[in-house]
Amino acid sequence: MVTTLSISLVWLIYTAIPPYLLLHYHFVGRGQTLRWACRICFWLSSLAGIAAIVLLWLVYPKQVPAPPPNPNPIRIPLPRLTSPSGALPAMRADPLCSLQCGA
Repeated sequence: MVTTLSISLVWLIYTAIPPYLLLHYHFVGRGQTLRWACRICFWLSSLAGIAAIVLLWLVYPKQVPAPPPNPNPIRIPLPRLTSPSGALPAMRADPLCSLQCGA
């Protein structure tokens, strides 16, 4: 059975490859061994990435059932934008607006 732990283990392998290559370069050095390590790690990371995607498709369901609607939703009162009569608040024109606003 495929679990989410298997996805974590595959991603652990995938993310461990760059630090390994850095340590290989630092302690072993450049040359033919690093070239072979890079070639092997390229294929290993490709396979691990593909395996992680396949495991995601296997673990998580295709459809998730929607929860039933909440019969008592929380209602937040919003501020009134209109007066009690329904009219919008009056706006006054400022005679200096054209000078202050740069129009």
